[in-house]
Amino acid sequence: MTTHADFLAQIQDWVDGISAESPSVYRWPLSPETPRYINTLGMTTPPSSGPSKRQEGSPRKRRREPDNDIFEGPTTDAPPPLYDIDQTPKSNASNNRPSLPYRLPTSARSSTNPSSTTSSHRRSNSPTKRTQNLQVLEKPIHYIALEDNATDQLPSDVRLLYNRIYNIAVEHELIFPPQARHEISKAIGRNIRDSWFSGGYTSEEDEVQEGDGHVSRSFALAELQALQDIKAEARECLRLGRSEAAWNLDVHGPLLKLALAQHRCVKKELVTTARIASPFLPPTNIPGSSVESKMIDFVLVLALDGVSSDSDKRLDESIQKKIWSQPRDRQFINQTPYPPLQFRTIAVSIETKAAGSAEEGRLQLGVWTAAWHQRMNDFFNSDSAKTRDSAQRQRTIVTLPLLLSVEHNWKLFFACDRGDRLEVVGEMSVGDTNTLIGLYTIVAVVRELANWVDSTFRKWIIDTLDLPGA
Repeated sequence: MTTHADFLAQIQDWVDGISAESPSVYRWPLSPETPRYINTLGMTTPPSSGPSKRQEGSPRKRRREPDNDIFEGPTTDAPPPLYDIDQTPKSNASNNRPSLPYRLPTSARSSTNPSSTTSSHRRSNSPTKRTQNLQVLEKPIHYIALEDNATDQLPSDVRLLYNRIYNIAVEHELIFPPQARHEISKAIGRNIRDSWFSGGYTSEEDEVQEGDGHVSRSFALAELQALQDIKAEARECLRLGRSEAAWNLDVHGPLLKLALAQHRCVKKELVTTARIASPFLPPTNIPGSSVESKMIDFVLVLALDGVSSDSDKRLDESIQKKIWSQPRDRQFINQTPYPPLQFRTIAVSIETKAAGSAEEGRLQLGVWTAAWHQRMNDFFNSDSAKTRDSAQRQRTIVTLPLLLSVEHNWKLFFACDRGDRLEVVGEMSVGDTNTLIGLYTIVAVVRELANWVDSTFRKWIIDTLDLPGA
């Protein structure tokens, strides 16, 4: 039989259980016999304050920063306790969420109360909001749709390039080598217009001048076989749900290498481990915060080392001399200290995605490009880069082509310097890895980009960095 004392003890146990599960920040002092929760979160237990202080009033509410789930900065209001030992432990489900696109650097995070960081994870990130937050950079980035009359929309340094790529991507002009016309037509299963073949040639015995070398029939046939292999690999990657790294290894890397095989001084580099150097992380308009170092997958670079022409050697020597004259933490020409890129200037940036939305890819390209702008502006502001009229004229950074691949599909953007802002104009479809026509289109576009790098971009680097003897 339950006695009166037993009944009171059950009630007390029930009350104790309710108080232990309460979300309230107020805590009654623990008796020496009361067991404490094991601190499984790795956080320091806050010092205990007396009961009288707890009851003086409600804790002050922290001011919510707009979109602080993306840009985190220190708060001026008193933060809540780090960890309530009486609070019911929560699941670790939040640890499985994707990391936020922006975080404070380590030095800044260490001086910020961890509770403010915890609160920034409470709301999910809308993909649209994440791209819009690029506008909070000190030099904001705006993604702008490509107009029908894009020639008037784009800066003069890429207008001719855009027109050529339009003819390739939309009209399919000059994308096939005529030396393999019969084999290509058979592989595609249809007759192909004459305008789709480069050089206007139709004879399989002719050689066609393209870029720096000649396209022979044997090369054209080998290229066709390589593209058929890449198409098969791409379809297999999508079917099996392979990772981004697998796509880069089996599809994108071989495709870029094939496209640039005959180019003299434009090369592709895999840069998945190339981090942005801290001096060139784009600053924001939120005090005390900056962006996380974003990495991309590939870049096309002006690679002058190993070339034989005198002009290339002089330019390479001038670049090296310029770099060695920089402060110790900036002895590299790009925004990253990644060794293969120390003297090779990035001209085209490429981000690849195995699946899902292109939003994260646009975000990565935006931050990466903003950091490259920071590096170029650092050159402008250094004493060695100033010219007599630099104070009277504003230097405009060259327009940068950007490529984004999601699964099979490739898109082109143009990062345009507008002085007070950076506009990324796009997107333009430039081929796919699911069809031979799409693959030949990508190859032709990449070759056109390489020709632009070795002409317009090369001249801009020489003029802007005041490279002597180049």
